[in-house]
Amino acid sequence: MTTGIRKFLELAVLSALTVGAASAAPILTLDSGTLTVSRLFSSATFTEFPVRDIRGLATLNVLDPILLGTVTVADNTGGTDPNFGTLSFGVSALNGADATLTQLIVLSFDLANAVVTPNSITAQALGTPNGTVTDAALLRLIGSSTWTFGLSALTPIDAETILVQYSLSDVTVDAAAVPEPATTGLILIGGSMVIALRRLRKS
Repeated sequence: MTTGIRKFLELAVLSALTVGAASAAPILTLDSGTLTVSRLFSSATFTEFPVRDIRGLATLNVLDPILLGTVTVADNTGGTDPNFGTLSFGVSALNGADATLTQLIVLSFDLANAVVTPNSITAQALGTPNGTVTDAALLRLIGSSTWTFGLSALTPIDAETILVQYSLSDVTVDAAAVPEPATTGLILIGGSMVIALRRLRKS
């Protein structure tokens, strides 16, 4: 095999693998509903109580890069307990389901270490499968993701407590969590070219 052909194949392999590694993360947009993060403060000192809460029901569109489907994220009441009547304050895990509500994941939010600004709160979540998951949209939420919520309400609960709440505004998924189909294809092409290059070197 000539040196020119060998160099060409090596560059082609490198290009295929590099493009695959640089692929963008899935895009999630809010279709309907909302999720709410709540914090409690002392009205006298405006110091925060140690426990935070997340609840509600939201449907998200998942694109990678085309629309793969929708994912519904909700608390154990299906978003019917915004006033903490059924679930005690302190919920930190939500359920994610595919469009048919037959495949499930659990999203565990690290609310204690969330980043707080005057107008927002941003928390990391870890998605883990609850049974077999094959749905393309739901798979994109397995692994780490970042959820941002914008300030939406300040409500006095009683003479001593203020409830501060934030509504979902953005979700960002770790690009390394699930390769998009184009990335997978490029990796397979790159692997095939590596095998071909090795065979040509032996000839």
